[in-house]
Amino acid sequence: MAWPIADNQYMIAIIVTVSVFLCFYIIAAVVAAFQYLLMYRSEGRLPVPDSSVTPDTQQPIVSREAEASNYGTTSQTEGNLQHTAGCLGRSDAADSDSSIDEGEIDMLDDASTDKNIIRTKTFLYVADLSRKHNKVLTKKYSLYQWHLVTIAVIYSLPVIQLVITYQQVLNVTGKQDICYYNFLCARPLGVLSAFNNVFSNVGYVMLGLLFLGLVYGRDKAHQKAVHRCNSFALSCGIPNHYGLFYAMGTALICEGLLSACYHVCPSYSNFQFDTSFMYMIAGLCMLKIYQSRHPDINANAYAAFASFAFVILLAVLGVFFGNVWFWSIYFIFHVMSTIALSAQIYYMGRWKLDFGILKRIYLALKGELLQPSRPMYMDRMVLLLLAGLVNLSL
Repeated sequence: MAWPIADNQYMIAIIVTVSVFLCFYIIAAVVAAFQYLLMYRSEGRLPVPDSSVTPDTQQPIVSREAEASNYGTTSQTEGNLQHTAGCLGRSDAADSDSSIDEGEIDMLDDASTDKNIIRTKTFLYVADLSRKHNKVLTKKYSLYQWHLVTIAVIYSLPVIQLVITYQQVLNVTGKQDICYYNFLCARPLGVLSAFNNVFSNVGYVMLGLLFLGLVYGRDKAHQKAVHRCNSFALSCGIPNHYGLFYAMGTALICEGLLSACYHVCPSYSNFQFDTSFMYMIAGLCMLKIYQSRHPDINANAYAAFASFAFVILLAVLGVFFGNVWFWSIYFIFHVMSTIALSAQIYYMGRWKLDFGILKRIYLALKGELLQPSRPMYMDRMVLLLLAGLVNLSL
């Protein structure tokens, strides 16, 4: 074990580290105050809707010719009409979360046929993929944060118990073999034999808390804008759903806590304590990037966390059974998963994975060989091919 350092050196290192991360808090506070001042000054110039005017008199009448020319898309007039009706005349009981069921997420007004028409268009827009009820999608994506909290509590309790036991055994017996990754740069303090490695994860926790604070501020600001019937908040930009953002901030905090637990007594057999939430953070970031412009067809929380659990299981199995046969089977599974995910993205969810998939693939390939044709979605095809090649090469 490395030599101990003086207490004043500990204090200097701790104060400098915390001060660096506090600078981010100060910068965020200054930016938030500046935005609040701008919003406060502009509030007097925002148009306030007149409750005495009905939605029909505020919105222009759309002719049949205009509807026919925009078939397959969500018109701005239709969206504004729905939002205006919600601001002026719709009751709170009809718009409450209790009146909306999670099973309604696939029930568009025009039923499944309309999905096939809209999502298989050559050129898609954000409005084409955000046609579901905003309350339903908000409820759907809020499940991410609560599922993540539940998983974090259940996963962390045995981890904390195990590393405390390891540290007690190390302190009592002096047997250092169980924590052999700590010896090169460990600096003890109190009961911790590697305090510096444990404390180095404070950045995850502090930045995770800051991220949650920023998301909470944006969420509340958006809710106030919707309550004021701000036309920009109601009908402009990509849909605002903050459930995945809350889950990402919580996962960042959990990564810091579990990484600190791992560094109490790090070894080859418990390194998954340090990597489990890394997989979750990466997965949640990818889901959020895709969800921003595809809110209607993004994965739900149950499927997402089941996939994360399977990935973590493969990582653990690779530690104990990492031979040639295991990695060969994993490679085959990885290729098949990549192809299935590429098909899901290419067809925008309008394809079916069942026992007849092989027959349909055979017929499609046979038809292409007899009469080659240009792919319907060329830009999507090129991007998916490049992403698949990069993925397989890594």
